Amino acid sequence: DDKTPGQRVFDVAIGGHTVLEAFDIVAEAQASRVGVVKEFSSMPASEFITITLTPAVANAETVICGVEVVAESDQ
Repeated sequence: DDKTPGQRVFDVAIGGHTVLEAFDIVAEAQASRVGVVKEFSSMPASEFITITLTPAVANAETVICGVEVVAESDQ
C-alpha cells in the first residue's frame, strides 16, 4: 500500500547511537516504494550490530530492506 510523506517517520539507531532522527523515508525517496541508500562511516562493530527503528508515532510502520556492512581500512 502506497504511503505519503509523514506516514512512515522513524529514528534509526546503530549500536545504540542515533544516526537519523525523524527520518521520513517517503519524503526522502520522493515517492512510495522507492529505495533509499544511506551510508554511515566510523561505526564501531563487533560480532553483532544492532539496528533499531523507532517510529515517531506509536504503532506506525518502519521499514528496512537491506543492510550492507563494509570494513573500513585503517589508512
